[in-house]
Amino acid sequence: MILYKIWLSIIGVFFTLIFGLILIVVGIFDKNKRYTSTIARLWAKSILTFSFIKYKITGSEKIINNNNYVFVSNHQSGI
Repeated sequence: MILYKIWLSIIGVFFTLIFGLILIVVGIFDKNKRYTSTIARLWAKSILTFSFIKYKITGSEKIINNNNYVFVSNHQSGI
């Protein structure tokens, strides 16, 4: 379990540094935030993939475009 936590820390820092730098540069020029949101999703999916965390999205068909939402996840913490 301790090795898994170390692995999570390493990939979390690694992907955050790489994608963070990319987001800073792209975010300056991306006025509509189309590319920054794509990069942010890729960052999250990369961390989930390399940490072997499986996820399931349900209810996405109920989302109406141009509305504001707050998403809350139900999860168990490894801490």
